[in-house]
This record gives sequence, structure tokens and C-alpha cells, in this order.
Amino acid sequence: MSSSPRSAKRRAHEASSRSNITIPESQRRLLRALKATGKPLVVVLLNGRPLALVQENQQADALLEAWFPGTEGGNAIADVLFGDHNPSGKLPMSFPRSVGQIPLYYNHLPTGRPYDPQKQEKYTSHYYDEANGPLFPFGYGLSYTHFTVSPVTLSATQLAPAGSLTATVTLTNDGDRDGATVVQLYLRDVTPPLAGRWRCCRAFARSR
Repeated sequence: MSSSPRSAKRRAHEASSRSNITIPESQRRLLRALKATGKPLVVVLLNGRPLALVQENQQADALLEAWFPGTEGGNAIADVLFGDHNPSGKLPMSFPRSVGQIPLYYNHLPTGRPYDPQKQEKYTSHYYDEANGPLFPFGYGLSYTHFTVSPVTLSATQLAPAGSLTATVTLTNDGDRDGATVVQLYLRDVTPPLAGRWRCCRAFARSR
């Protein structure tokens, strides 16, 4: 199917940005109509950038992020939807609640007025018209089963400047389906010489 110049401008490609990161209104109307049927609603996303999906997340019984899957994408999506494959992917970027939260990234610099959801003081860095934080954070992802990760065990309690240590966890699939997940290790320097990142992903491994 050929694309008109106008429709081509809506595609995700290099050096292009969008000021509106919601899905088109015609697709929103379709979702509202499908939701009104009362039947289970699964939204499959084919996109190359994060989207603002607050309404869609409230409407859908499930969201499947397929990105741009290629020629075998249809078969892969069908395998996930019919339960023949248990998804284990994790988001490589954060999905904002709205375009007003951009730039939004997990390893941000700390602020002098950090927001604490347990102590919602007036003069802290937060939004007054929507929840703080992304709708779906970096590293987020679900599957058809549930995993429990044990507390971290370190090979040493001190780390020399040129030394190393090993962090170990036990991963348990305590659901009723076979599956895999990506275990992620985040670190934060609590006393950096300069302003340090809030946290950084230092390691990850896919495991069953």
C-alpha cells in the first residue's frame, strides 16, 4: 500500500520528532467502541518511539509492545496472544504519561527538592496535574507467570578502588507457566564527588 506525503510524515524515522505522542484520534475512537462491547480488549502497539498511553492503559485488559517486528512479526505476535510463547522483554526506555514529562529518563540527576510520595510536601519537585514518574518505567515488562527475586547477597562487604565483587540473587518462578525474565542490577553512588545519577543499570541477564 502506498503512502501519501501527509501520512509519511507521521512515521517514526531518524531525525523526526512529534509534539503530540498520543495515538491518532481515529484509533482512540475505535478503542472506545471496542471497549463498549464488553469483550476483553488487547492493544498491540507497533511503534518506534515511546507513546503517551494513559487512556489506552485504562481501557485495555492487556498491552503488547511489538515495536517494528519485521516480516515474521505477525507470527510472533500470534504466538504471544494465544499463549504459545511467554513474553519476557523489558522496556529499553521510559514511557511518559504525557509529552509534558519529556525529557524523561530513569538515570536522571537528583534534584535539591526530591519528591517523596510518602511525604507529599508542597515545595518538592512534582506535577500538580498528574502523577509523578512515567506510566511505564525503563526496565518494565510483564509475562504470563510471576517471578520472585531474593535479596542480594554480596561476595564482600567492602570494595577496593581496583577490586571487584559479585552480587548474587536467587530467581524463582512461582507461577504456573514456564517463562523467562530479565534480572536487572541498578547501582547508585550515594556520596559522589560531583552530582551523580539517581541510579544506573549496571548489569542484566535473562534467566528462567
